[in-house]
Amino acid sequence: MSTLVSDTRALMRMFVQSSYRDLYVRSGDVSVFIARDGGGANPMIATARIAPAADGVTHIATTWQLTAPHVATLIWTAAEGDVVEHGTTIARIALLDEEIALTADAAGTVQAAQALPGALIEFGDVILTVDG
Repeated sequence: MSTLVSDTRALMRMFVQSSYRDLYVRSGDVSVFIARDGGGANPMIATARIAPAADGVTHIATTWQLTAPHVATLIWTAAEGDVVEHGTTIARIALLDEEIALTADAAGTVQAAQALPGALIEFGDVILTVDG
């Protein structure tokens, strides 16, 4: 059995035995989200909307949110109106005196910043909203 499967099973056992309402873990290219009834929304699912265009072609746009992966201090975010590419740094947080870069999950335009630099952010807090 792979380490990933063993670690995921251990994480699920811990969740079942805890009083957590939801749990989101992201490491490298693996993301795991577990929630009980009344838990938070799945941060791995982008909301889609249909955007009719003047050219007569219907375009599907996605709106996604960058959420805090840890309790940390927000250092910097991309500004509203900034165009971001997949994988580029769009925010920086400080955790235990270590800076961590948060990257864009998809290309888009920053629509709103919900947190300001210097703020203490908690796990799952929305930092930025991006339209793709």
